[in-house]
Amino acid sequence: MDTQNVKNAISSTVMDKKIEAITDEISYTSERKRLSYLFNELAEYGVNAEDELISYLSDTTLACREFACNILGKTQSNNAVIPIINLLNVNEWRVRNSATVALAEIRDKRAIDPIMKIISNLPEHDQSRYYNLIGSFKIKQAWPILVAVTKHPNWYSRISAIRALTAIDEYKAMPFAYAALKDENKNVRRQMVFLILEIEPIDGTRHLEKMVDNNDFETAFYAEQAISKIMAKSAENK
Repeated sequence: MDTQNVKNAISSTVMDKKIEAITDEISYTSERKRLSYLFNELAEYGVNAEDELISYLSDTTLACREFACNILGKTQSNNAVIPIINLLNVNEWRVRNSATVALAEIRDKRAIDPIMKIISNLPEHDQSRYYNLIGSFKIKQAWPILVAVTKHPNWYSRISAIRALTAIDEYKAMPFAYAALKDENKNVRRQMVFLILEIEPIDGTRHLEKMVDNNDFETAFYAEQAISKIMAKSAENK
């Protein structure tokens, strides 16, 4: 082997080790800015990390698809939206769940209808976690859909939808919470009392006062406790 070939071999080995070190760090890094930096480092070595990860979405190994969804979601890859949407229909629930989380992180409106379609086909007890997920990532495009769910026949879905609306926009969501204080289900009424206590809106006590004489003793008790706590905190802030 001539000198140049030796140099090339050494250079290739060093580069491979650097690429390997970067890809290893990508596998356990969750911070978005750091991931973007690592992607740029790989690009300097001629490796397009985004394309590689998108290709993993069609891998036969479940772990590869989960990993790709996780990283592409954290880096908010718009190019990965359609391939990830396609994973919502696979048989493996872990992959479907990873895909849903990734799409919620990317926050691309193209994903809203497919996600909601998946939710509508789930058993009611499984639906709520997806509403909470949409709320936690503040997907504003889902607002009209969540508003519709506030009338859902399943009481737990109604609670989850209102909580998701609150996570997206507290001010706009409060009328739904106040309206739900009159819900036919006592669990919904109680949860709305707790929600109002968490948020402490300016006009919250006025609505809670109407619940003090509620026929449901526990709801009335919680409402009275919430009023006391909100007023006490308000007095402290003066």
